[in-house]
Amino acid sequence: MFCFHTSPHVQSYHLSSIQQALTELYVSPDAVGVALLFGGIDESGDVLAFLQVRREAMRGELASVIAERERLQGAGLLAPLDVAVFRRREFLRAAELAWLDEVEQQLTAPDALAQGNKEE
Repeated sequence: MFCFHTSPHVQSYHLSSIQQALTELYVSPDAVGVALLFGGIDESGDVLAFLQVRREAMRGELASVIAERERLQGAGLLAPLDVAVFRRREFLRAAELAWLDEVEQQLTAPDALAQGNKEE
């Protein structure tokens, strides 16, 4: 890990930033949620196509993160905390994929399709 000497003021700010990053659960609006709720893609019937594109991108990203972790770990370049950070990225992407599967099931369920036809 890279460390450098700083003034007490900078160290205090740095520690405050770390604490904020580790304890704040809401940092900014969720871009996917905003796009789905306010993007109008549901009305145009494109939501499933957009979610499929996101799913493919997320699968590729997950595979890339796993491959990079395995490469670096195999070379002995990762400390346990480094591995943990990679695994966190993997878990977040896997959770997104599970959510995408759930949303697709909900949107294509017979009840959802019947409700969509009633609204037209």
